[in-house]
Amino acid sequence: MRLILTVMLSFIPYLYSSPHRPCSSPVARPRLRRCRLSRLATALVATSGLLLASVAWLSLVFSPATSRCWHLLRDWEDAHIWKHPHIPTQTHIPVPHEPRNRSLWEEEEEDLSLNHLMFGIAGSSQLWERRKELVRLWWRPSQMRGHVWLEEQVSPEEGDDSLPPIIVSEDSSRFRYTNPTGHPSGLRISRIAMESFRLSLPGVRWFILGDDDTIFNVNNLLAVLTKYDPSQMVYVGNPSESHSANSYFSHNMAFGGGGIAISYPLAQALSPIHDDCIDRYPKLYGSDDRLHACITELGVPLSKEPGFHQRSICYDHTHKLTFSISLGYVVQVFPNVLLPRDLERAELTFSAWNGIRHPSEFDLDIKFPVSSLCKKPILFFLNEVGREGNATLGTYSRSLVKDDLKRKLLCFPRSPPLPNVEKIQVLGLPLSKNWHLLMILPFFFFAAPIRRPDGCVADQLQLLMSLSDLQLGSVERSFWVPRLVPNEHFNDGGYWI
Repeated sequence: MRLILTVMLSFIPYLYSSPHRPCSSPVARPRLRRCRLSRLATALVATSGLLLASVAWLSLVFSPATSRCWHLLRDWEDAHIWKHPHIPTQTHIPVPHEPRNRSLWEEEEEDLSLNHLMFGIAGSSQLWERRKELVRLWWRPSQMRGHVWLEEQVSPEEGDDSLPPIIVSEDSSRFRYTNPTGHPSGLRISRIAMESFRLSLPGVRWFILGDDDTIFNVNNLLAVLTKYDPSQMVYVGNPSESHSANSYFSHNMAFGGGGIAISYPLAQALSPIHDDCIDRYPKLYGSDDRLHACITELGVPLSKEPGFHQRSICYDHTHKLTFSISLGYVVQVFPNVLLPRDLERAELTFSAWNGIRHPSEFDLDIKFPVSSLCKKPILFFLNEVGREGNATLGTYSRSLVKDDLKRKLLCFPRSPPLPNVEKIQVLGLPLSKNWHLLMILPFFFFAAPIRRPDGCVADQLQLLMSLSDLQLGSVERSFWVPRLVPNEHFNDGGYWI
């Protein structure tokens, strides 16, 4: 206390003195008395404040409650827990024990099959008459489960037994929709996963969502989903190939046009919250962004599965031809040798969702189509496909182009490639699990002229090659073995490769 008063008294003279001494200047002499009174008042206020603060601090320190706290702290420090010898810190990280509850996937002995998938196909009653033919291409009635969800019932027709059953979606008009450019049908489609879950069908591990014009390769789909644990909340899909679409919606949102896979636990978690969730997002555009918003609220990220774009490349060095089996539905025969890097780029024969047709719009390697008539490829479009054992066999027919005559005249003396070939046959052999290791191997080719029965040598070559494939999710991985045989082997008179 004495120390505090000493400090206070030593501080007071500084309040009465100033190096500038404004009150002692000649100009301020009439106000000298007023300045001294002001200094005295300031000193009294400061001294009173310091005294009050000191008294409050001393009363707090020596109060009975504070003394009791000090005694408790001293007793706690003297307790026996502080008298144990020092335990050295572990220098290694202990190995965690195996969890008591193993995942359902680890306990499941049965491999993933088509019976474990539940397909929810979004359709429209007005378009179903045409779109159902697309569904018929990949749907397996006796092996697959799923439904087509329409806004209203349609009349059944003959042959519809080979299609998924039709279910009319619940009324979604009670939900708010304020997007000025979209359509309220997005509300109905976003609820397909929830309505499929509420059917309570047994043995479902995955809910597969897609549009009525989405083509699924179910074998590849099974191979992809086998990588994931269906006992966890998993959201599998891929963003759009359009930069502007990803910027507008989300770079981490699965687009239903390419298909979406949702595990059973995620659908189970979505079911009780989905309706309240979509009512919180009335400004969203469609169904995919609403589903993504609700899944984001659950904290589940997107597991991206871009798939593989099929593009098989082979060459005929003698005739300087390039064969490109691209995207599974067309064989292109170029009249010159093109480098693989150029062939890997997709030709811009399509437009984005917003109508823009420019390479900068897409998240793909894009190139403009060949403009020179003499460098344009000859096209062979897919005519039919079948199986030979465990291999696929596709038949491609030559496309009749009105510019063929013009090409013969303007590109003389070089004639169009393969003038006598009308059909190409592509045999796809299954690859091993290490098929991707072929990417580091060089291409190798075997070419030999084909001798016709009359002894003449055909202009075409028999090709056998080992090719690395970049596959799309809807196309099976395989070796492509183009074969050419004389036209006498076929009743319709064509050359097949």
